[in-house]
Amino acid sequence: SDEVLTGELRAEILAALSQASLEISAFTVRRRPWVLGSPLRQLWQNDCGPKLYRRGRVTFYGLVHERIELHGQQRDLINPLDHHCFQSIRHYVRKTNHYTDLEAQEYFARREPVSMATVFFTCTGMISQNFLAHRGYRDGMRGLIIAMMAGFYRFLVYVKLWELYQAEDS
Repeated sequence: SDEVLTGELRAEILAALSQASLEISAFTVRRRPWVLGSPLRQLWQNDCGPKLYRRGRVTFYGLVHERIELHGQQRDLINPLDHHCFQSIRHYVRKTNHYTDLEAQEYFARREPVSMATVFFTCTGMISQNFLAHRGYRDGMRGLIIAMMAGFYRFLVYVKLWELYQAEDS
């Protein structure tokens, strides 16, 4: 896994589990993003969500960036989980190729439309959003890499979706 449990989080989880009531279905944990061997200071700082669940109290759906339906209450934990997003560009490209295949298939199943405008504005929007609006420039070269790769990710999803429609039409 690319997530690493810190000693502080481990201790917090053990304490929370020993004190938690049965109404608590999940514990929410913030992830501290690491990219190319260093933690990010600006981008992806609000990446948190349920990470620890009671069996039978959560329903998962979606192939990529799974979503959950929680049956009960959740409680926030304070200490972060270290998330080593990617250690090299090669690693990121390999992951991106896999996940964009899955996401394009999800879009295809939902019959999402694709056009040149969608591809262009979605991709450039992702770059601008990550680098400017979310202040990725504060993470230096790592921020620029993330912004550009986010746009490339969206590009791959939409051109793979377009390719699926082309294969269907032939």
